[in-house]
Amino acid sequence: MKNAEVARRHQKILFSHGASESLYNWGNEYIFSTLTPGRMYMSSALQALHAQGASSVVFAHEDKAFSMSVCQGANETAVALGMTVKGYYVYTPGKSNFADLVYNIKALGADVYVGCGHLDDVTYLIGNANTLNVNPKAILVTHAADTRIVQNVGIQNSHGLLSPTQWDKSLQLNDDDGFFGSAADFHEMFQQRFGSPPGYEAAYSAAAGYALQKAIEAAGTTDTAAVISSLQALTVSSFYGTIDFSGAGDESGLMGTMPRRAMVATQVANGSVSVVAPEDVAALPILYPLPTWAEKALMLYPCPEGQFEDGLSSSGAQQCSNCGPGTYRDQFALMCSPCAAGEFAANTGAKTCNKCPATTFQAETGASSCQACPAGFHCPAGSSAPHPCPEGYFCLAEVALPSPCPAGTYRSLQGAKESGDCMVCDAGRYSGNAGQSQCEPCSSGTYCSGVGCQACALCPAGKFGGGEQNCTSCGVGKASPERWTSMKQVLVNGHPEWVIEEGAGSIDACGCARGAQQIGDECTACGEGLECRGKNDTLVLKGYYSPAELSVFVCSMEKYCKGGSPGMTCMPGRTGIACAECMEVMTPSADGSCVPCKGSDTWPFAAACLLVVLILGAIYGAFDRKGFSKSSHTMLALTGSCGLLVTFKQQLSIVGQFHVAWPQPRNGLIAILQVITFEIEILQLDCVASMTALSRFIGKLSIQLACMVVILICHALWVIVRRNSEFQQRMPILLNVVGTLSMVFLVSFSATTVGPFQCRRNPNGTWTGSKYESIICWEADHIPMVVIASVVILIPLGFLVWSIYAVKVFPARMAAGQTDFLVSHAFLFVRYRPETYWYGLVL
Repeated sequence: MKNAEVARRHQKILFSHGASESLYNWGNEYIFSTLTPGRMYMSSALQALHAQGASSVVFAHEDKAFSMSVCQGANETAVALGMTVKGYYVYTPGKSNFADLVYNIKALGADVYVGCGHLDDVTYLIGNANTLNVNPKAILVTHAADTRIVQNVGIQNSHGLLSPTQWDKSLQLNDDDGFFGSAADFHEMFQQRFGSPPGYEAAYSAAAGYALQKAIEAAGTTDTAAVISSLQALTVSSFYGTIDFSGAGDESGLMGTMPRRAMVATQVANGSVSVVAPEDVAALPILYPLPTWAEKALMLYPCPEGQFEDGLSSSGAQQCSNCGPGTYRDQFALMCSPCAAGEFAANTGAKTCNKCPATTFQAETGASSCQACPAGFHCPAGSSAPHPCPEGYFCLAEVALPSPCPAGTYRSLQGAKESGDCMVCDAGRYSGNAGQSQCEPCSSGTYCSGVGCQACALCPAGKFGGGEQNCTSCGVGKASPERWTSMKQVLVNGHPEWVIEEGAGSIDACGCARGAQQIGDECTACGEGLECRGKNDTLVLKGYYSPAELSVFVCSMEKYCKGGSPGMTCMPGRTGIACAECMEVMTPSADGSCVPCKGSDTWPFAAACLLVVLILGAIYGAFDRKGFSKSSHTMLALTGSCGLLVTFKQQLSIVGQFHVAWPQPRNGLIAILQVITFEIEILQLDCVASMTALSRFIGKLSIQLACMVVILICHALWVIVRRNSEFQQRMPILLNVVGTLSMVFLVSFSATTVGPFQCRRNPNGTWTGSKYESIICWEADHIPMVVIASVVILIPLGFLVWSIYAVKVFPARMAAGQTDFLVSHAFLFVRYRPETYWYGLVL
């Protein structure tokens, strides 16, 4: 029942070996059986006994579904025949003492005893019935058709037992298409193949397979629903009889079985089992009534084993003669019997037959010798026919067991007579073990280039194969085949890595080797800024940037770009090309990342603005001293030294913009001096306003202009408050201050102005700004920056032209006594002796 439920749950066809109706009366369309249902088991035997005059019956069955089904069906048949049912008993499974049951049956005096159980039940029942001398006229039990009952209770005690059976070799049954042939053909075929006669179990199992084959052929598909429909509609003749399964709505109430298939009845006679009913298929007439146990005891043969009763001697005594060669008689037989196929008796008077020794066979019964096994066959002991040498083996003459074809060879047909009949495996195929019926194709990732391979070799690294004669190179047809190899991914210390693979099964395992990257369909040398780990697994090195789609840029500050997978190379908080920008409302950190702005991050900008105003005011006040031309040598030396120091610091800061890894403390000093070159990033302007590359550039240019505005404001306030609004007289002082600041910051301002013109090439072939890395040269914001720079560059050029002009006219102006000219241009001349007045232009 459980198997049937599993079949329905998974919608799979199940051929059952159960005959109980309970398997087939609940509408399970997935279960089938070639067995006659249990209720029909005893019908043929009861009908034959009734025809012989039996009129009463008693039933006993084991308390199990199958046994109950058989006895209940037999009870219905007996009632339908008009027989009197004198008793109906049920006993527990496993019962071994039937004395109480037999005693009750004896008192009933029924003509027929019907027992529905199993082999052990019959064995115990016969023993108890013999002991208690219970002698019904017929004993009809299940499993008496099994010759083991003769062995269990002996020839005499088993004599006359009746039993139903599903199939017998003597039945005149044939296939429609000759697949198995007749019942006798099936018996012989099974005997030759397996060395023992088939029971009804083998027959109904083969019939189930035959029915399934016919159903699939009729359905034209293996679809479960279609095959079920085909099985339910099937009607076919076979060596087993007509196969016709009941379907839904069948009058029997059963589905998937054969309720109209009649059983046949067998009877044991002197140790042999023969069909006795129905009459039209009977091999022997039914024996009714049975001899009593005492009468069976008188059947003891008067001659010793190995002899038979041969009439009376001249003196009237019982005469015994030896069984002839090829025959025997043991204590269970009443006559000499021929030796079975596969056995022989060489001498007369044999009590038993001997099995044919190994390397011989005997197909005939009653043989006195065995035949030598021919080449192409093998004959184990007791062979009734030479066994064809199986596939994968060869058999010399007179051998008991076949010899396997060596590894590297095969034999697909039976009957090989020598080792030369074994075939060598073709290239691309192998047989790893002896005795193979075919050579297996090399599996994926292996190959065999020769013939007779016992094993296939792994495709070497750099090649792949699909189980053929040769492996294919990963780099075939490529410009740089040496850069291609086969790889697989493994875990190393918990991290996935690509390693060289031997035995690659497909081109999917091919890829670029370590140190090479795939561009299109080719592998090239690993590009700058990349770590090529194999199989197009590429990491960006520290100091380089790449978006998600691999495109490598150089980062001006290595600490901005931590490296890693493309699209994940920027330090936290950074964004843009080369990780040059901080995200909004974030400011650079010392480790290269950007961190959220705090309230105090706006102080550097405010403090710088205040400091610039104070310094510029102090500078203007220092320059607005009367008698400037009479300044002390100390003041001149101090002024000159400060100017040279500022110029040197600007130049040092400009040098710091070169992409050189400066050692400490130079690197720290250069970072501090960047403010002099208008590197306003250190003022954390990102916390003041959102800055782009264009706005930063404009901001740097605006610093000097803002300083000039502050100077003008200081000049106006100073002249009004301290000099009684003498603007005309104080104009030379203003010009000197402006000129001095212009000269001091000429280098920085010029460097800032030409910044947009400075581009550098990246590994991906693009050009980005050297100072403004987040922009691509000649695209987007870069063009406005170039335009602005082209205009603003005129300011330092104009100052330079003005200075050249002043140096040129200096001698003439001094000769003319124009002291205002000297005051206005003191930033050029006051630091040098009159004869070296032009040094200011050079230095």
